[in-house]
Amino acid sequence: FSETINPKTLDLSQFALQHAQDVVDPQLVHILTGGVVNGDPNPWIAVNLTNTDLNEIKRLIELATYEGNTYLRMAAAGIQDMNDNYVVPVTDFNALRVSRFTPDETRPELRGFDLNLSTERLILTFSETVNTSTVIVAGITVQFAAYSDPPGLRQFVGGTVLTPDDTIVEIQLSSDDLNYIKSIPTLTTSTVNTYLRIENYTVVDMNGNTVVEIINGRAIQVGNFTEDDQRPVLIAFDLDMNTGMIHLTFNETVNVSSLIVEQITLQSDLYETENTTQFMFNSASGTRSNSPDWPTITINIGTDDLNEIKRLSDLAISANTTYLSLTQFSIEDTNANRVVPTVITVTNYTEDATPPEVTSFTFDLNLGQLHFTFSETVNVSSL
Repeated sequence: FSETINPKTLDLSQFALQHAQDVVDPQLVHILTGGVVNGDPNPWIAVNLTNTDLNEIKRLIELATYEGNTYLRMAAAGIQDMNDNYVVPVTDFNALRVSRFTPDETRPELRGFDLNLSTERLILTFSETVNTSTVIVAGITVQFAAYSDPPGLRQFVGGTVLTPDDTIVEIQLSSDDLNYIKSIPTLTTSTVNTYLRIENYTVVDMNGNTVVEIINGRAIQVGNFTEDDQRPVLIAFDLDMNTGMIHLTFNETVNVSSLIVEQITLQSDLYETENTTQFMFNSASGTRSNSPDWPTITINIGTDDLNEIKRLSDLAISANTTYLSLTQFSIEDTNANRVVPTVITVTNYTEDATPPEVTSFTFDLNLGQLHFTFSETVNVSSL
């Protein structure tokens, strides 16, 4: 200033930074909200700006990035001298250009993260505004402890950034990543086993400074964890009458050990009527699944069940006669959410093209009878 001023009279809300001497774009102006004054009465004062102001200034990519777009204006009420005289105002059409400019050279740091498996979103909080267009999700790894080895970790392969430039970055996780972490029972099931680390290429701040890497062994623990409360949904099924296999596809990873095949029914129509033919599977007949936890599981139809299905002449003889219904008790996801009950039509149907084979026969001369045993149900009327 031109003379000694009273720092106690400083009102930073009367000061603003703008991108030009005669500002024409109000979107490139930031009015200060506060700060801490350092110093006694003097012709100069030093002010530590608030993080809120700093982050907003950094967010505006055409403001205060070099000398040419850093100007200051102030109202008369901004400060007074030692005799209570107000400062001569600096208007927005004659703003004062910065005399010395030091760019941001401080690397951003990840301060914390939240994980919501119901909304399937990851929320990252950084020490300063970051450029969300530079986010590389593949630089993020979740793991079950501060230090983890496979399979207790997942380096993400995809995801969509949902937020603009800010200190908080929200990412919609990919189905591949979600299904993988849900398939590992020791990973991201609670705050206890949810940690995260990042590579230095994961994101940069608004001045191109790369984020500080968090190495394996120093991964940070989740702040807020929301478990998955969404019920799985059956979205497709395939039936192969040649191999005797059913492939069920859900919208998320399911817990195969929770499968109860008796709660699954094949039927000849989408809507049940008095003419609908149905068959309920039976684990005692050998129908079961040995698949790992995943969105798609395979059920091997037991021999007795498969023969009974083939005996029913109007069930599962084509795609038009193949529907599957399941109850809410048939299977759960890996967080014990029961499946949504539904009836759907087959997606891919493979007819039985395997010729039956005679596996044995008996001959009774007293009765004059031959008894044949085949590898599958046969049509007696075709004999």
